[in-house]
Amino acid sequence: MTQLTPALHRTILVVDVAGFTDPSRRLPDHLSVHQGMYEVLKAAFTDSDVDFDSCEREDRGDGALILVPPTVSKSTIADRLPDRLVAALRRYNSTRAPQARFKLRVGLHSGDIRHDGDGWVGNAVNLAFRFLDASEAKSALAESDRMVALISSEHFYTEVIKEDPGTEPESYREIAVSVKTFTGTAWLRLLGRDLSDRASLGVDPHEHVLEVIPSGELESLRNWLTMSEVPRLAVIMSRAVGSAIPLPRRADVQTPWDAFSYLADFNAGPDGIPPSVLFLELLAEEVVATSVT
Repeated sequence: MTQLTPALHRTILVVDVAGFTDPSRRLPDHLSVHQGMYEVLKAAFTDSDVDFDSCEREDRGDGALILVPPTVSKSTIADRLPDRLVAALRRYNSTRAPQARFKLRVGLHSGDIRHDGDGWVGNAVNLAFRFLDASEAKSALAESDRMVALISSEHFYTEVIKEDPGTEPESYREIAVSVKTFTGTAWLRLLGRDLSDRASLGVDPHEHVLEVIPSGELESLRNWLTMSEVPRLAVIMSRAVGSAIPLPRRADVQTPWDAFSYLADFNAGPDGIPPSVLFLELLAEEVVATSVT
C-alpha cells in the first residue's frame, strides 16, 4: 500500500501555449516556442519579485505546472503577475517571426497537493488543468486580439481577486467549464493587446513577405548545411544571435542547418539584417578562412 506523503498547500499556476501544434509551425518553431515560454515565465516572475527558481515545476510539453511556495502571497501573484506576463510576452513576440510567436492561457488556483515521488498529484492540480482547458476560454482567446487568457478558479477568484480592488476583479467574467468529469464555473480575463498581429495594426494579413532565400535554393542550402561540419559552430551561432536573441540549448543545434532554422524564426534587428542571413555570412567567412589555412 502506497504511503501518503504530507499534504502541502500551494498557489497553483498551469500554463498552456495556445495553438502549439498549429500546422504552420515546424520542429524548430516548436523548440523555439517551448524555450520562449520559459523565458517569458521567468521574466514575468522576476519582474513580479518572485524567484522563479524557488517554484516547483513540471514540464507538460506545450505547457507547465508551476507551484508557488507559501512564502509568496496569493495576492502578489494575482496583482503583479498578469501585467508582467503581458510585458514579457510582448517583448518576446516583438523579435520573432509569426510562426514563432505565441499566446498563453494561464490557470490560477490553490489547494492541497502531494508529491508521490514522481510528480505532484491532487484534486487541486486536476481542477486547475480543467479550468485551463475550458472551451470558452480557448475560443475567447483565439477570437480576440489579446495575448493572455487568465482563468481563475471560483475559489481563487472569490478568496483572493474579488477581495482586492488592485487586482481588477471587474475585468473578469464568469464562464462555464465542462471538461471531462468536471462541471462548474471559472473566471476569465483577457489582457494584453497583441501588437505583433499585423491585422491589428491595419496591415493586410494576406500580404506576402519576401522570402529571405528563394524556395528553389532552400533545399540545396539545407542539404549543404546538414552535411557540413563546422567545428566553431557554437561561436558563429553566438555571434549571429547577438544580445537580443536567446541561445538555444546546445543539444538542439547539432548542424548548421539546425542553427539556420532556429535563427529564421527571428526578425531583423536595428541593422536590418535578419540573424539567419548574418549567420550564413559568418559561416561563409569561416569556410573561406578554413580553406585558406
